[in-house]
Amino acid sequence: MARFKKYEEEMATPAELRANFIYLSLRDKEDCMPPSEETSQWSNGTNIQPWGATSDILNRFHANGQIVGVWIDKKITKDEGPALWRQLDDLKVDAFCTDHPLEAIQALEVQQ
Repeated sequence: MARFKKYEEEMATPAELRANFIYLSLRDKEDCMPPSEETSQWSNGTNIQPWGATSDILNRFHANGQIVGVWIDKKITKDEGPALWRQLDDLKVDAFCTDHPLEAIQALEVQQ
């Protein structure tokens, strides 16, 4: 219990953890990203589906000091694997969520 308490004391407070992260999943390919004038006002960035991760989108958000995360939804993205993970890494996405983190790490280490 003491170990947990020590860890708890070192954790950030809820106010410090507030990221104001905007989630835009672009679930349907008919969805489109709002214009740059709007997205530049988002506090920290966006979280999108893999098909929405393009160099134009990455450049737009990175130019504003924002991050781009990719959420790989297995119901939508049927071809998740090393090729997709490498593509996202090559695009310089800031993070991606996968159900296969160990395999993704190994695939990206091989690429290095």
